[in-house]
Amino acid sequence: MNIVAFGASISKNSINKAFAHFVASSFEEHDLNLLDLNSFPLPAFSVDIEKEPQYVAIVQDFISTLQIADLLVISMAEHNRSMTAAFKSLIDWSSRVQYDFLKGKKILLLSTSPGGFGGQNSLGLAIKVLPIFGAEIINTFPLPKFYENFSLENGIVNEELTKALGDILADTKAKLEW
Repeated sequence: MNIVAFGASISKNSINKAFAHFVASSFEEHDLNLLDLNSFPLPAFSVDIEKEPQYVAIVQDFISTLQIADLLVISMAEHNRSMTAAFKSLIDWSSRVQYDFLKGKKILLLSTSPGGFGGQNSLGLAIKVLPIFGAEIINTFPLPKFYENFSLENGIVNEELTKALGDILADTKAKLEW
């Protein structure tokens, strides 16, 4: 099985990238492709530039990377109670190149933030938007208070949250029949 994981942010020190990569590493028996959205440098989507070949090639590369995945692990970053502009633009670009660019893709959708709500505004938007392009959201998990509940060395440090994520991962594996 192939897993592609990324944080929906272009921040160099993205906590959502760290969280997505941590969760994806739980599927250690499978092939893992950890993405950084900075590898897909695109301007904000505009119909004025959508046909420029250099951007179309970047989007096709992104879509091709997703196509190999049996599971996508995406952690939604939140800016001003919404998804990041970079991720929204990537969705816009991708859907213009191939409308159903997520067709048949199963997604474990995550979010985290420094605050107590754990990025759930962005998570909620993704739950509504991604299926429009063919995605199947099979599970979600928001991690509140990232800096209190997560360590880069040890992962989730809160026992209750560790158990909750473990339950989600077990359910995800069962739904995928792994």
